[in-house]
Amino acid sequence: MQNDFPDVAYTTLMTTLDRLYKKSALVRSKRGRAFFYETRLSRDEVRSQWAAAVFTTLLDGDVGASLVLSSFIGAVGERDELLLNELEDLLRQRRAESNKK
Repeated sequence: MQNDFPDVAYTTLMTTLDRLYKKSALVRSKRGRAFFYETRLSRDEVRSQWAAAVFTTLLDGDVGASLVLSSFIGAVGERDELLLNELEDLLRQRRAESNKK
């Protein structure tokens, strides 16, 4: 691992990994005398959590939910019509789930 970060001191790298482990961003296992670190979440899981946090912050803010959502839908529509259709399908699924409760 140290070879992947040639400009970083070994102690700095180990301190950083230990801090990320203590913040639950990494999991570690001991093999012999060495610790092996792995990410706790996949890249998609991290992106999903980040997006959820951003939207929660925006929707709870002063801007207003309608403005945030209409801006999002506008951006999606400009980028990709298929993605807009996926969003519509997700909304239908969520409504169907809500109606079952």
